[in-house]
Amino acid sequence: MVSASIGLVNASGLFDVDYMSPPPSQSFEVEDLEDLAEQGGDSQLDYFTTILSWLKIASGLIKDMLISFLWVYPLIVDVFGAPEYLGGFIQVGVIMIYIVFFVQFISGRGWRQYES
Repeated sequence: MVSASIGLVNASGLFDVDYMSPPPSQSFEVEDLEDLAEQGGDSQLDYFTTILSWLKIASGLIKDMLISFLWVYPLIVDVFGAPEYLGGFIQVGVIMIYIVFFVQFISGRGWRQYES
């Protein structure tokens, strides 16, 4: 669903960034892969350091996702290239949604109970 949405935004040409092409840092040549294959056997220390590096990468990704989840303005303006006023408008809406959630959570009642 997300990739379809990104593809739709990319195909519409609203912003000047092509999100579907891989960045230059992710292009590999055949000799790069051959060098990686020649590194030899794995020891227990290799497995341990691999797990630690994966945990470090995963914690960084989770931190970045939480920051992007709470603070969407840089993501919208810097990554997607949207105008600043649109990013600010969306950020205010996101903050208002969080405020409403916390008020309902702390009070223990949803606003739907007050409609009738």
